Amino acid sequence: MSYSPKKSHSYKQRRNNASRKTKAIIMVLRLTGIVESVNHQMYNHHDSRIDIKVPNFKGLVCLHGYAPDVKPGDYVTATGCIHTHRLYGECLHITQLRIHSPLNRQGQLIQQRINRKLLSSSVLALTLFGLSVTQATRIIKAYGPQTIDIVAKNPYRLAHGRLGIVFKKTDKVAPQCGIPENSPKRAQASLNYALESTVGADGHSKLPREELVRYIRTFSGLPETLIECAIDDQLKACQLVQSDFPVPGSLYVSLPYQVKQQLQEFAHRLALQPTPWDPIDTEQAIPWAENELGFTLTPSQRAIVCATLKSKIMALSGGTLEEHTPILSVIKYLLSQQGLRITEISAKDLPKLSSDQTFSEKLLVSDLVVLIHNPQLDPHRVVRLLKQLSPQTAVIFVYPFDLYNSKLIT
Repeated sequence: MSYSPKKSHSYKQRRNNASRKTKAIIMVLRLTGIVESVNHQMYNHHDSRIDIKVPNFKGLVCLHGYAPDVKPGDYVTATGCIHTHRLYGECLHITQLRIHSPLNRQGQLIQQRINRKLLSSSVLALTLFGLSVTQATRIIKAYGPQTIDIVAKNPYRLAHGRLGIVFKKTDKVAPQCGIPENSPKRAQASLNYALESTVGADGHSKLPREELVRYIRTFSGLPETLIECAIDDQLKACQLVQSDFPVPGSLYVSLPYQVKQQLQEFAHRLALQPTPWDPIDTEQAIPWAENELGFTLTPSQRAIVCATLKSKIMALSGGTLEEHTPILSVIKYLLSQQGLRITEISAKDLPKLSSDQTFSEKLLVSDLVVLIHNPQLDPHRVVRLLKQLSPQTAVIFVYPFDLYNSKLIT
């Protein structure tokens, strides 16, 4: 048996072979595409997996590495080299990542698909708490992707009028989120519910403190000390105002109370001026107007018409707008016979004050302004509107609650 020694390579050949291997390892790729999903992203962003859709590539391309602030629907350019990850398999290890403005059509379609998936999973999670699909959808639209975290931390935040979720419903969800029965969060929520259902409703604008505590205890069963602490916290935060009028310890919701004070000042200044219309013999004028308009007022409605025609400023509070419509119709009909300029303002008209110069000029020359209020109307905007009126202008407030109390009128 003959022996042939292994052929040795020269130093130059070995260096060239090593160079070729090195070049194969460090070969760099640059890929551009749309992010389909961010499947794994740790808190420091150094171990992120991103799947992107690259044109002319079959399937998705996996990226791995540092990828901060990347979200589905982004249009990115990734630079790196191919390697085999122990979890993800063959992928592009990111050395540089650039985020571009999203592609209009494709980026939007991906984002819409992701939003639908998020909506479906969030709705399912909320329905497990006993909420209906309609309520769950409304909540998700209000709070967005953080909905589940918000509900888990404090479900009482859902007890809001615009969401249509009542306090009793959130009170059933709270134990499932680990909130104890005598929690300060439950005390604050019970106080807010009591204020919404009493102060500002059924003609009330204030509530004595003792009566409020007693009312909260009837439906919540909370200890009196915890309720008192909740009231004190809202007083410190200026969400409530305590006054000795009409009885000591009367509690007012802060915003309506401040508006009421400003309206009192406005009413006193306005009442010093005479009415912009001539005196009217109401005993003869009201029956004549009823005959012309084709309906008959009740005795209490006639009394309101008489009082309004003798006042520079009047508030029609309580009841509904439909109940006040006959009264307003008679007043406007009688005043229009004297050629007075009457402007009726609702919530949808207020934005015109800053954008419609013609509307603002119309207010300045109006003899009577009828302000039809609703709970969604910003009270501060109402005050700013009234300050723009001429001192000779008369004002009628129409509000379904007792925010503008008739005691304002002197």
